[in-house]
Amino acid sequence: MLKFIHIADLHIGAKPDIEKSWSETRSEELITAFDNIIDVCRTQDADLLLIAGDLFDTSPTLSQLRLIDAKLKKLRGTRTVIVAGSSDPITPESAWAGFEFSSDTTVLPPDVASNAYFEDINVCVTGMSYGRETYDDRILEHLTPGREGAFNILLGYGGSKGRMPFAAEKLKQAGFDYIALGNVHKPTIVEENEIIFAGSLEPLSVEEKGQHGYVYGTYVAGNDKVASEKEITFIPCCMRCYIDATVKITSDMTTEGIHEAVLEAIRKYGVQHIFSLRIEGFKNKDAAVSISDIMRDYCVYEVEDVTKYAYDIAELKRENDGNILPELIDALRGDEEEEPDGIKEHAVRYGILALLRTGEN
Repeated sequence: MLKFIHIADLHIGAKPDIEKSWSETRSEELITAFDNIIDVCRTQDADLLLIAGDLFDTSPTLSQLRLIDAKLKKLRGTRTVIVAGSSDPITPESAWAGFEFSSDTTVLPPDVASNAYFEDINVCVTGMSYGRETYDDRILEHLTPGREGAFNILLGYGGSKGRMPFAAEKLKQAGFDYIALGNVHKPTIVEENEIIFAGSLEPLSVEEKGQHGYVYGTYVAGNDKVASEKEITFIPCCMRCYIDATVKITSDMTTEGIHEAVLEAIRKYGVQHIFSLRIEGFKNKDAAVSISDIMRDYCVYEVEDVTKYAYDIAELKRENDGNILPELIDALRGDEEEEPDGIKEHAVRYGILALLRTGEN
């Protein structure tokens, strides 16, 4: 049985959330994520590790290449095949150009289609590294399997404007047994069991919601009596996710109660994640959204507070008898015998809030 791991878009060297306090930690986690993939390869006894572009966030330094090579040397029986992407192209002046891996690693050259054939497992990997940042030509559509009778894999980085655009149908018709892609950071199955963007191993920005991880594939060659079997599965494994969390509060909550509700939402999803919080609902006049300590102690990327004050209308009218406030309430609500609709009720509450703030009641 052939077993392979497909990853992409690690962007080692990047500093996600650069303006946030946890940015440096996240940068270090990108290396840890690669270590975790090495462990997966060892545990699964993988035959092949495929890296579909943007292993590095920029053209790598010599020390970065040596670091990755040392990690890949921990693999036993796993070959690694890499194509460089638009962020880390193999230019003549880059450290890539003259670097020789001591691990069992093949980097497909830039600007020319080539393949790596592994006879003992009968696998042929075809692809082309980037030698510059952009390619408008539909290069991936024109690549063909490199070895008849082998398990043929296309390893590519592309699919968008300026990055080897392609039509999925054209790739499907090329005849590859599996197409391992990079560039799209969200894990995406273009064609089940055949064409897959692995997505970034770890999410790299607040726009990259959802799970991230790697693709695990197996293949058993058939014969005259038994059909071939291929299974491709996406495996979530990221250390953190960007989470949109809505916290709903009610008018009976105190400031402390609101604080606890926000904490509870974070605990529900997992305190390791990075949160965009939306706090909504009605709060009483004595309660406040006070979560500065939560923003300090947890990874809270942004907070949207859309809470509104809840007022006892009847009590306000009694307390303000003789001034403009009761008249405003009656004017906005209309016939008191009828239940005010949502728009009227919002107008009442905003009008009350405006008057109370300005003190003109």
